[in-house]
Amino acid sequence: MHFRQALILITALALGVEGQALKCLAADLEKTDPAWKYLMQGTAELDAAHYKQGESFLNQAVSTDPKSVVALIQRGRCYNRLGKYALAASDFDKALSLHPGVKLAIQARKNKISALEGRKDWKQMIAAATDMIKLYPYEPMGYIARHNANEKLGEYALAKKDMQMIQLLAPRNPSFWQATNLIKSEGGGPGRFEAALGILNKHLQNHPYDGEAYFQRASINAHLGHTSQTMADYDACIKYAPDRFTLNADRARYLTQLKRYKEAISGYSDALQLSPGNDHLMLDRASCYMRLGDYQNSIKDYTALSALHPDDEDPVHYRARVYVLTKQYAKALTDYDRVIYMAPDQAANYTERSKVYEKLGRHELAVKDTEKAAALLNGPIH
Repeated sequence: MHFRQALILITALALGVEGQALKCLAADLEKTDPAWKYLMQGTAELDAAHYKQGESFLNQAVSTDPKSVVALIQRGRCYNRLGKYALAASDFDKALSLHPGVKLAIQARKNKISALEGRKDWKQMIAAATDMIKLYPYEPMGYIARHNANEKLGEYALAKKDMQMIQLLAPRNPSFWQATNLIKSEGGGPGRFEAALGILNKHLQNHPYDGEAYFQRASINAHLGHTSQTMADYDACIKYAPDRFTLNADRARYLTQLKRYKEAISGYSDALQLSPGNDHLMLDRASCYMRLGDYQNSIKDYTALSALHPDDEDPVHYRARVYVLTKQYAKALTDYDRVIYMAPDQAANYTERSKVYEKLGRHELAVKDTEKAAALLNGPIH
């Protein structure tokens, strides 16, 4: 089951205007990955805080593919928001029984703990937290959850032991905050990044499991141009917080800056597994596909973005440019027509469409677009 295949399916069904080839592709994908259509729609509703609508779509996703770990986790999250904690815990247990990868397993356990906390089931919360600690002893939330539950049960000695681990794994001592403040301070002088780096180096010698500190140090090393150290720090922070999609995303963006597009695409795909339908991640991945010369997958991601955000001109505009690169001028023209309809006052849109008209041999229309672009550029400034 391929993530990007599912996205093109949604687009084809939503738009219905991209030609016979797209309709045929949609029909094929409808047969192979129908659950993803509902998963994307349900996730979009969940992220928009439309929980009842999200529940409806995610029910269809799970019904269509009962073994979809991502769909079960997303529906469980939706149940949590609706206060249906027993149903949420059941979905997370089902997801875990399907043996997902470590990132999804941690995500499922975290959400299960939240459901048990909502039910005030402190003993089961301790059991779930202990399971997560066994799975991933570097994840602070397991210790935090068990600490809180033990306090609720009056087991203060056990809670104290977990607090010691929390302080080891996620310390927020003066040195950490000093480094953080130096990075954010504009008045710290040109050497503030070097100073912050020195502080974090010492901090991590004493607290080698602090994923957030590695993340901070990665940003400093990136700013200073220390490529190998930056990558090592990104890898470390992901190691100690594997289910945080933002870390995978930031690492992928750094790889994009280095023009290591194939590795960046892998990172964006990992992040999208944890945050399905995230438009920023899809936009960045589509750009990487284009730069890598994988135009087909770039078009698929831009098409999916357009379906998720039909009023946004950017995905259609970017897709039009890829169509031009692949000499699919008729499709590019359709996209430029749509872009200009959405943004009629942007001169660049007419300039780009004029070049497509020329490729199609429609010289008179190309001239009109060139004149329109010139008029907009020379028009009054509002």
